Amino acid sequence: MAGPRLIAFGVAAAWGVNASAKRHSGRGLARSCKAVPLASTEAPTQSELKQALESDAQGPGEALAQPEAEQALESDQQGRGEAVPGEAVPLDALLRLAAATDRGQRLTKETRRRAEELLEAVEVGNPTSEPARSPLLEGNWRLVFASEDVTRSSPFFWACRLLNLRDPTPFSSAVLGSDSLMDTTFAITDNIPLTKMGIAMQELKSGTLVSQVGVSVFITGESQMTTTCSYAPDPVDGSTLLVMVEKTQVLGNSMAANVLRDMDFPSGQWFKDALGEQESRVRMQISYLDEQIRIVRDARRPSACFVYARAD
Repeated sequence: MAGPRLIAFGVAAAWGVNASAKRHSGRGLARSCKAVPLASTEAPTQSELKQALESDAQGPGEALAQPEAEQALESDQQGRGEAVPGEAVPLDALLRLAAATDRGQRLTKETRRRAEELLEAVEVGNPTSEPARSPLLEGNWRLVFASEDVTRSSPFFWACRLLNLRDPTPFSSAVLGSDSLMDTTFAITDNIPLTKMGIAMQELKSGTLVSQVGVSVFITGESQMTTTCSYAPDPVDGSTLLVMVEKTQVLGNSMAANVLRDMDFPSGQWFKDALGEQESRVRMQISYLDEQIRIVRDARRPSACFVYARAD
């Protein structure tokens, strides 16, 4: 039992080191959403979303300054009293805040509080009943907002947390106030410099979910940390997908990818061996779904929230 747990944790730690970022580049729609004016009071249209994605495909821009986040928050606060019933103002405000805060990676205490309020407001207005069974799920989706590090959007890390590994030394508890070995690893790797986060994508099609996170490490090049999963709707909860991690790969043109290109890490089997087939499944709650936007939460850790925009 201990063997598979430690192997899976080792891969998670290695991925964390490779994907750590003290300052993220944020090349997703949340960066490119600056194509949608911050002062706008209308929800971005389909053409605006596509325009943002197309401009992003031409290359990453510079990180948005914190004053722009404050401007987005200020314009949002000024516009609250002018909302017209039925308009998707909370969604518009959420996308603008995401754009101004590097996909949520540069939130202040105030902007984080406002992001949580906007997420709740958007989720209450979810237009799709039983979204886990909806055909709208299928397609290519780009991450535009993450409540935590962009890499955590991968179901691989959701499954890693199920291992519930504990630090046998007093270090984690003394320094971080928790003996979780995963939290300790993240706290260390998230603060390693000279790494930039690229586009984070998920493709859902015919029961297969492929999650990719672009990671550029200084000098070594860019990798796509790729996790392939199977998924099916929860038979008793139409808002939840049961996701099973199958394998993990390192793709791209980086030094690491060139070495590991032909290797498929059987991470799914490790999780099954350590936890059992049923308990190793990740529960992905779909709290909002329409033609353009998908919002998901880790059902076992609802504070972990990720917003995606359709990219196809």
